[in-house]
Amino acid sequence: MQVDLFIKSSASDFFIINVRDLYLFPKASPTVIKKTTLVNGEWGKDGFNTFLKFTNGGSVVLVVSPIDYKRKYVELTAVGGTLGKMYKRFKYVLQCFPKCEGSLVRWTIKYEKKEESDPMPIEAFNNVIEFTQSVDEFISQTKFA
Repeated sequence: MQVDLFIKSSASDFFIINVRDLYLFPKASPTVIKKTTLVNGEWGKDGFNTFLKFTNGGSVVLVVSPIDYKRKYVELTAVGGTLGKMYKRFKYVLQCFPKCEGSLVRWTIKYEKKEESDPMPIEAFNNVIEFTQSVDEFISQTKFA
């Protein structure tokens, strides 16, 4: 599953908030993210783990690796929480591309169902879209950088 979204924010700002400043998620996207906690490692350093509590009651522990600052590319792999229990494998892939005005944000969700009858991660997909829009608004309303 993949979606490309055009945003007003710079690719760098959007990328940084997603790899270094995840602690801002509850402020930046309060309708999607309720809580963010660093579990292991250091914000922005390859391989750190973070816990996210969603407003819908779900949660996830993510391993953030690899992080490629030059290409503005990161993978966030679920290793626990609701998504880790629902799917054999679940991963968010984010890449940000600078444009003349704003940027293009590409989210890809890679997953493997435990059972063929299990649902596709439509809610996670919709949350990524809502999250991107609210973080874009947050960046434009604050002096983020």
